[in-house]
Amino acid sequence: MWGRWAPWATAVWGVSYACVQVGWLSTGARLPLGPHYVFPVWVQVVLAVAAIVAALGALRGHLPSLLVTTVVFGIGTFGSPMEFVALASGSGDSVGGIALATMAFDVVGLAPLLATLV
Repeated sequence: MWGRWAPWATAVWGVSYACVQVGWLSTGARLPLGPHYVFPVWVQVVLAVAAIVAALGALRGHLPSLLVTTVVFGIGTFGSPMEFVALASGSGDSVGGIALATMAFDVVGLAPLLATLV
């Protein structure tokens, strides 16, 4: 069952993710890592390229590219539990904005990536 929809879901997610990153770059929005530090622009470019590689790898069934991109976007989900707790508790310690949206996009994209690998 996963064999049919997972590659296409991964491809849609990958193209969407890349478009969002490029859109943020074109408006000058930077991806914050914390309150006083933002990632360099090249990080968002690498993430956009990795998302396209994931999309193409899923459609072509290229296992090495899927493994690498699953690790890359899996790392992007590491802060998710802390952000959820910060938001749920109302502590105000959440990074918010595009950092939170990128993390949510990583979490959503990891499901079809993992399903494609299975």
